[in-house]
Amino acid sequence: MDWFVVRTKPRQELRASHRMEEQGFKVYCPQIPRYNELKEMVGRQVLFPGYCFVQSGELSVASIRSTPGVIGLVSFSLEGKPATIDPTALEAIHVVEAFHCEKVSSLKPGGAVSLVEGPFKGFTGFYSKRSKDRVEVLLILLGQQQRLLVPSSQGIAE
Repeated sequence: MDWFVVRTKPRQELRASHRMEEQGFKVYCPQIPRYNELKEMVGRQVLFPGYCFVQSGELSVASIRSTPGVIGLVSFSLEGKPATIDPTALEAIHVVEAFHCEKVSSLKPGGAVSLVEGPFKGFTGFYSKRSKDRVEVLLILLGQQQRLLVPSSQGIAE
C-alpha cells in the first residue's frame, strides 16, 4: 500500500487528519513535545507543519482533496499524479518521533529525586518546582523538611 503526502492548511494538520480518518483512511501526523522557556513540556507540536501522511488502501484519493483542512496531495509530475513516500522514510520518521518523546522529563511535583552533584550529593528528597535557573527540592534534614534551591546545571536524578 502506498503512502501519500498531504498538504494541509496552516495549523490544521490535526483537523485534516481526523477528518480523513473519519472517511476510512489510515493517517500519520507525527508530533513531538513542545517545551516552554523552563524546558517543561506544555503540549505537542506537529513535526512537519502543513503536512501529514495518508494511506488510501481501497479508497480513492480523490476524496482527500475535498476534506476540510486539506489543500491537496503533493505531486511532482505535470499529470498531477500524487507522489508516494518510501516506507523506509516513514520508519525513519517514526524513529525520530520516538526519540523526541523519550526525552520528556517525568518530573512531577512530589516525585522522589536524588541529588547527584554538589554538597548534598547522595541525598534524596522530593521535587517541588522549577524556575528558569533553579530547581526546588524538599529534603528531610535533621528531622525537618527543608527547601533547597539547586542550580539547574547541578544534576538531579529520578
